[in-house]
Amino acid sequence: MSVLVCDIDNTIADTSAELVRRYGPPADPSDYAAYAPEGVDWTTTEHLELFRRARPIPGAVEAIHRLQRHGWYVLYVSNRPKTAYDVTEDWLLAHDLHEGRMLGKVLGGHKTRVLRRALAGRIWTAFGPMDVEAVAYVDDKPVRVVPEGVQVLPHKRPWRPDGLTWPEIVEVLLS
Repeated sequence: MSVLVCDIDNTIADTSAELVRRYGPPADPSDYAAYAPEGVDWTTTEHLELFRRARPIPGAVEAIHRLQRHGWYVLYVSNRPKTAYDVTEDWLLAHDLHEGRMLGKVLGGHKTRVLRRALAGRIWTAFGPMDVEAVAYVDDKPVRVVPEGVQVLPHKRPWRPDGLTWPEIVEVLLS
């Protein structure tokens, strides 16, 4: 089975649009850090609601469904705080992204560990362990330490103009 390790914020959920609504547009849209002021407490009710209100990135849901129809298993990962687990799970369900698996212990950030486990075939599904044939990783800001053998597909955003759109990601993975 092929595994797609997929970031949530600004890869499938347009969290930056909610940040712009809350804090106004950044002075430099190419600077990812400029979208929210320093010191924001992401565990507050206000910011958990921001995660809940985020709309899907155009084409993301359809692309993930298409990949799943072609045998890709999706693992959702995020650097959101652990307090956002329920909000994140509800968001995935509300947007028909329930066929994958959200790794709760990855909330708070351990993406490199997930990539290593996927590559080693140490991922468990509801049906038991899976035999992993390929691992791809989609993120608007991919982690720097990516195990050898993982196909990294940066998602296109204002701070990542050299990234790929969702249709381009699907084309690469299905070719």
